Amino acid sequence: MTIKQQFNKSRSLLSLLEEPIKLKILPQNGFNEYEGSSLYWNEKLETWVIEFVDQHNFFLIHELGHIFLAKKYNCPYFAKQSIVPVNEKVGNYNIALVDSFVNYNITRHDEIYPIFLDLVDIYLNAGTQRLDSDNLDLLMFYLNLYLDFHYCLKPEDFQKRKHNIEVFFKELEGLILKNFSITKEILGIINKDLKKFEEYLEVEKSTTIIHYIFNILKKVPYWSQSELKKNIKLIYNLKKKKTSTEKNFEIYY
Repeated sequence: MTIKQQFNKSRSLLSLLEEPIKLKILPQNGFNEYEGSSLYWNEKLETWVIEFVDQHNFFLIHELGHIFLAKKYNCPYFAKQSIVPVNEKVGNYNIALVDSFVNYNITRHDEIYPIFLDLVDIYLNAGTQRLDSDNLDLLMFYLNLYLDFHYCLKPEDFQKRKHNIEVFFKELEGLILKNFSITKEILGIINKDLKKFEEYLEVEKSTTIIHYIFNILKKVPYWSQSELKKNIKLIYNLKKKKTSTEKNFEIYY
């Protein structure tokens, strides 16, 4: 299947045929290997633009999945961050967690799941050696992969790979503890919150998902809680108002 065919098929599976989406296919040049693909809203053209680095097809479907999640929860910021300047690192960590909500939702489709499973096996077969790079924030990568591997895989597929997954994450944890200002205790606290992911998969409100993201990110020791609150409010364009919905935003105070 060509990239264009995969794009059209996935748009149909995710009920996005009515959404204005433009696809740009970019050749992999070595420099964009870790940057991957991207999605943004073009105000002038009034269309979504996916810039797909020619890699694994799941990354293309994943970008469409952001639009799907934004529509499902009527929250455009699951597909694009606010144009208000924010702390870039907070923004990237937020995206890493949103990515797993995207991946969970799109892998419920039987025709998309095998493509995801193939990508999981590529990661497991490659191991963690290639991840030991200055180009990767391994903790951010860890958050996303932990949720993907533990909650997006079907139980039977997880069990078949359980040993390899455990080895993969043990090695990845070792790299994080060795190379980053993260202690084993902090990583354990983060893992405890990651394991609550399952409780948030079928929620009805976007603010509930944002609450989960906030609770994990406040355990990451790269920013103060006040800085995190400020940036989450900016990313999701949250404004505290004296309305019946006010309690939805009190989670940030």
